[in-house]
Amino acid sequence: MSKMFFIFLACVMVLGIGVSSYGNELSPSAIQSAENIHNSVTSLNYDTKGENVQFKMQNGNSYSSR
Repeated sequence: MSKMFFIFLACVMVLGIGVSSYGNELSPSAIQSAENIHNSVTSLNYDTKGENVQFKMQNGNSYSSR
């Protein structure tokens, strides 16, 4: 999987889903997708020095951007 996907996933997990500064809310399907990702990931680690994202799913599968 591409590094951009892992960086996006890290941003979603760290920053969460909310309302933008202009008050525009995400669509219900986008919120539901983010909640599904949040509920299925048990751990998320981001190494800023090595620029590596690692996360583990509830089913035990581990993924890394490297």
